[in-house]
Amino acid sequence: MLAWFTNRRQPRQTAHKLYGSIVAQAREPWFYRRINVPDTLECRFEILVLHVYVVLDRLRSDETCAPLAQALVDGFFDDMDVIHRELGVADLKVPKNMHRTAGVFYERLDHYAKAFAGASERSAGALLASCVFPDGGESDDINALGGYVTELHKSLEQQDPVALKQGHVTFPKLTEQQASTSVREAG
Repeated sequence: MLAWFTNRRQPRQTAHKLYGSIVAQAREPWFYRRINVPDTLECRFEILVLHVYVVLDRLRSDETCAPLAQALVDGFFDDMDVIHRELGVADLKVPKNMHRTAGVFYERLDHYAKAFAGASERSAGALLASCVFPDGGESDDINALGGYVTELHKSLEQQDPVALKQGHVTFPKLTEQQASTSVREAG
């Protein structure tokens, strides 16, 4: 009986570790200093959702990772609930705000899935621009973000599924000059 509880807890613990790495990457100053993503709550949310999407996409490509993918989504929503409360949203309004957040989250996942399915770096960048840069953004910034996401996809495709199942994800290293092809270990 206790093994059942332990087995159910494992994907949550691993997802928590993955989610922590995703949050750390989404908070990298490169996004806000180098490519000028507006440093607002909404744009930070967009960068976070983008990273969650790419990791989910990788996890879903391996059917043995399905429980981990669901646990990652659950962890994301647990975090959003906490954030709403920390922002001072009244307890009675949290469910309504979470419903709105879920709508935006799943809308973004759908848009990203369509955009990245055989998309070029330029078309992916255009979609990212519409989500991440409310004022349209500069073409260099949009191209840098599109290039980063393309590199992120490639990097995740090459990562060992066993390491992912243990909560280890590697993100492309970011420098103040550009997104390089070297990687660093996160998680």
